[in-house]
Amino acid sequence: METQKPSAPPPSIEPELQIFVNRVASKLMPGDPRLREKIRKGLEDTLLGKRNFNDWFNNTGADLGIHSYNLLKVLYDALDGLTSPEAHSLQEQYQMAMRKMASL
Repeated sequence: METQKPSAPPPSIEPELQIFVNRVASKLMPGDPRLREKIRKGLEDTLLGKRNFNDWFNNTGADLGIHSYNLLKVLYDALDGLTSPEAHSLQEQYQMAMRKMASL
């Protein structure tokens, strides 16, 4: 009789990035739990490398009718107060992107 190995738990993001994802989803869709979950899942997938960030960003911006700069600002602000290296790195990247957009 063959025994099955237990399957590995699904990959997950670190706790502070989960806070970030939830903040972004709540800010973008405070009144619609279905759409909030879609945004949360899409952003989480980008952080896990399952989805291209640019695709998520462009689709989310278009779906919500939100300007790219404003979406970047939501992402940047959602990282406020988080201390992990990953959170700091993301915040720096979003800040650089906002500066580039503002200079255009």
